[in-house]
Amino acid sequence: VMLALAVLVGFSNLVSFFSIRIRVNLFLFIFILAAIIGKFGDPYVVRTVDPASKLFYEGRPTVKGYLYRWAKKRERLLDKYIAEGKKFPVYLVLSDGGASRAGNWVCSVLSSLQDSSAAKDPDDVFSDHLLAIAGASGGTVGNAAFYGMLRSRQEGILKGPLSGHSAVFFDGDFLTFTLARLSGPDF
Repeated sequence: VMLALAVLVGFSNLVSFFSIRIRVNLFLFIFILAAIIGKFGDPYVVRTVDPASKLFYEGRPTVKGYLYRWAKKRERLLDKYIAEGKKFPVYLVLSDGGASRAGNWVCSVLSSLQDSSAAKDPDDVFSDHLLAIAGASGGTVGNAAFYGMLRSRQEGILKGPLSGHSAVFFDGDFLTFTLARLSGPDF
């Protein structure tokens, strides 16, 4: 990160130095050159879909269809609760933003709930009662990390408690890669 910032500051200082030296604003020429080069190549290809095609919404289930499939997948567990005369708890997770700290917190809490419920009864875990998860910013990152760990466990890739994997994942640095690319095509 420091190297990327040093390159940007050094380049700006060199251009300023030569602009003062020859009494011509070189930044103006650099901006014109960047605009011309930008017309011939775009490093950010954006794919769009025609909204009239309705491709986005054809595969989405209705609320009724989603709830039916959700309950159908948990039919055995629901029957067990009904037979015991207990209420079946259903959870909606709403997580706030707050950058990677919020993501770490959300994922660690959800992972801990999953681990503690699995230790109590492996056939009746927290994720079986989870109807929906939603969030904003960093909270969504935590939700996605938790969902990814559940999927990896389902596929047999992940072993052991989820809370340990959550801690390892969020120990990573998410900002350096982005800041280091400042000296790439955006330079």
